[in-house]
Amino acid sequence: MNLKARYEGKRKTREVIFRQKDFKTPLSLRVSQKIINHSPTGFNWSYRGSGAAQLALAILIDIEDTDFAVKHYQRFKEDIIAKLPKSDFILYLEEIEEWVKTTRLAE
Repeated sequence: MNLKARYEGKRKTREVIFRQKDFKTPLSLRVSQKIINHSPTGFNWSYRGSGAAQLALAILIDIEDTDFAVKHYQRFKEDIIAKLPKSDFILYLEEIEEWVKTTRLAE
């Protein structure tokens, strides 16, 4: 089993969890909706719409400060979230951290 920290999305329920070793926690939809409510119906991925924007914002808020998340979530959606498979997904934290690092260097 891969023990790397990651986000896992389940297509059937559109639930996204963060998993690290034996620890797992659901990604909060409400936290991101309090900042910008793109998708009252929840997260989605593999396209460029409102559910994908909500997921991008939620993930960036989960690992970065809110200002960075709000400034860059649409690009994160385009670069990463829209390219996830239409089925269940796994997105490793190190991939996101690399994207964040590259984005910060470009500022």
